[in-house]
Amino acid sequence: MPRRPKSPSTPSTAAGPGADGSPAAPGGGKPRFPLRSVLVNPVSLGYLALAGAAVLFAAGDALLGSHEDASMAGVWVMLVAAPTVFVLLFTENLFWEAGEGPTWFLLLVIAVSALIQAVLLGACLRAFRRRAAATEDDWHNPAHGDS
Repeated sequence: MPRRPKSPSTPSTAAGPGADGSPAAPGGGKPRFPLRSVLVNPVSLGYLALAGAAVLFAAGDALLGSHEDASMAGVWVMLVAAPTVFVLLFTENLFWEAGEGPTWFLLLVIAVSALIQAVLLGACLRAFRRRAAATEDDWHNPAHGDS
């Protein structure tokens, strides 16, 4: 596989943070860790689609189905959003009695939990890609006998 040429870098003229308050990247360009790069990737988007499908399934089951006993559809939402959903659900006790919180709070906790996990999945994917690229660059090092 041919080695990709490295792009030339220009020295940074910006000494402080970016215009939006985020840390300036080397070269005065975009920030090093933009949120978009960890949310807009196949792994994060696939996870968010799975979480959305679980929520739609549970909502459809609750609105359209009639059960003598409780449905297990809501359990799938909690399992998809686990483990952060359980940690965030403990914050309910700060504002309401246990189990007395409004429905909007539960939906907010599920949405925030899914976003946190999508960001973490995207960050892991980004780290793995950087690691693979660094390993590939090291492999084509003249010290390894490559020319």
